[in-house]
Amino acid sequence: MNLKGSTLDDMLTNDFVNPPSNVSTTDSNIIESLDKLQQQLILEEAVDERLESTN
Repeated sequence: MNLKGSTLDDMLTNDFVNPPSNVSTTDSNIIESLDKLQQQLILEEAVDERLESTN
């Protein structure tokens, strides 16, 4: 029982100390998605301003 507990603790510790190798890929994907959303927001704000100025 004690052995299982320490093995689980080791696995949890290793997950935090050595994150999976795909973490940097995930971060890049998140950054890319945020960039796209930011560009979309800028476009939407520009459209809103034009609509307000024509009314």
